[in-house]
Amino acid sequence: MRILNIESTCDETAISITETNESDWGGAQFSKIKILGDTLNSQAALHAEFGGVYPSLAKREHIKNLVPALEFALAQARMLYRISPEQKIEKEKIAELAKILEREKELFARLILFFAQYGRPNIDAISIVSGPGLAPALWVGVNFARALAMAWDLPILEVNHMEGHIYSSFFPDFDIDSAIKNEEEVTLNKIQYPALTLLLSGGHTEIVYIKEPLNYKKLGQTLDDAVGEAYDKVARLLGLSYPGGPEISRLSDNFEKSGRKKPEDIKLPRPKIQDYDLDFSFSGLKTAVLRLAQKLEEEKRLEKEKEAVAYEFELAVQDVILTKLKKALEALEEPAKSLLFAGGVSANRRLRDALEKFAKENKLSFFKPPLKLSGDNALMSALAAHIRLKVLNSKAYRNIEDIEARSNWALGED
Repeated sequence: MRILNIESTCDETAISITETNESDWGGAQFSKIKILGDTLNSQAALHAEFGGVYPSLAKREHIKNLVPALEFALAQARMLYRISPEQKIEKEKIAELAKILEREKELFARLILFFAQYGRPNIDAISIVSGPGLAPALWVGVNFARALAMAWDLPILEVNHMEGHIYSSFFPDFDIDSAIKNEEEVTLNKIQYPALTLLLSGGHTEIVYIKEPLNYKKLGQTLDDAVGEAYDKVARLLGLSYPGGPEISRLSDNFEKSGRKKPEDIKLPRPKIQDYDLDFSFSGLKTAVLRLAQKLEEEKRLEKEKEAVAYEFELAVQDVILTKLKKALEALEEPAKSLLFAGGVSANRRLRDALEKFAKENKLSFFKPPLKLSGDNALMSALAAHIRLKVLNSKAYRNIEDIEARSNWALGED
């Protein structure tokens, strides 16, 4: 099964072409996957001046980047071949394409030029990450996927973005370019179910129990700010650049390496750490950082103590997360065998180390994505698409006209 997968949920434009074989399915997951093509264009530098993702800019960049990304991925997969004039797309399909892309006229023009030059690739299905995410960005990818499926007469399926992050932890640390160039199959991590999953990103903070593939039960979530959002907001309060997560971590690491003792007055709360539920709240922590930063600024100590504040902030987040995970393990009816850590914040070194230690102490297998797949990418959701098709078969497919952007698509919903 060969799938072309499209990701445009936020500020990354990504396309992958992957292949799985029926014989590689076992133990409720695929053991191997072949990456035929993969590309990712990040917009992070463009959004930096706004201190966060600017939706209309993200939409514009997706429109500009999708067709070149498609050409690149197909070329990597050796599926980009030119056609003669008489083989170009029929007029009836051009009219239908115009209807699908009526809100993305520039993308329609770029795609018509593509179809005039290149033929249908040897793939079996189109997969689109249709949510959750930024609606303007999602719609571009959704309509692009619908257009390709219609033009090439291919079935189409949807993938949940957070589901994709879960499956990113199935990948080992490997060289993507080498795997493509040498046509190597990537041996995936063997996950034991049930699995407890910690999903941390700019928009989500969730503890999810996975009894088996596609069977998700959300145990806890943030009631306000997600962890990644809190990192970015705290970074702005400290005058750091966007994205804030890496900057906070850099300062925190610097403080730890310095061997300095943290001043007694640099202390932050651990929100909801004593509560019995498994939900999170980080808005109060952000407010506490604001007040602490104002106090240090008045005392002309802020510049000197930024690293200490960043360190204390990371410790506060870590303490809350580990406490909630411990409570989650104790509340499970059927004990978990694996701990998965995924989402953009899974790139955080301190949390990766702390969770690996936590898993060992609780006799859990621990899995995290390789750093290059911790952020948004097309490979993680491609694997989710393959698993969806294996588990659901034809029920995974959707009618082209029924697919739409689902900016608030909750994990586990159909």
